[in-house]
Amino acid sequence: MEASSHLRFADYIVLLSSDPKDLEDMLNKLLIALQSVDLDMNLQITKVMSPNNIQVIISQETLQNVEDYAYLGYIIKNGKEN
Repeated sequence: MEASSHLRFADYIVLLSSDPKDLEDMLNKLLIALQSVDLDMNLQITKVMSPNNIQVIISQETLQNVEDYAYLGYIIKNGKEN
């Protein structure tokens, strides 16, 4: 597959998983894919939303758990309030 020459950044990627280990695996695969085209994942702004406040560690950095976040102009909340 040929890499795009005009892709400079990607924002607002949402990954969904019911299993914390699967989520870590998906994030690690995404990180590797981004790095292969000279992009980086900003782990300072990467968040996790889980009803159980799971701990997710990527590149030796623990991601912050949040109760809600803004996604494409919408507030997504943890739970059934959406």
